[in-house]
Amino acid sequence: MGILPDSAADNGQIKIGDEVVKINSIKTEELSLIDIVNILRNNTELNLKYLSDNQLKNITLKKEKLFSGQ
Repeated sequence: MGILPDSAADNGQIKIGDEVVKINSIKTEELSLIDIVNILRNNTELNLKYLSDNQLKNITLKKEKLFSGQ
């Protein structure tokens, strides 16, 4: 749906249309939505392998607070 400006994904130059193929070395096709939610909740860092412009790329994102009230 979108990428929040100045978020970790935005700063990491991930863009709409990129396809995440692995999260923390686990193939996304092997993960359920609940698995992904748990990974996001329980990790302060995410290691992503993603496909962008027909190239496989790697990035490590650090969880950040999105809003000042968090």
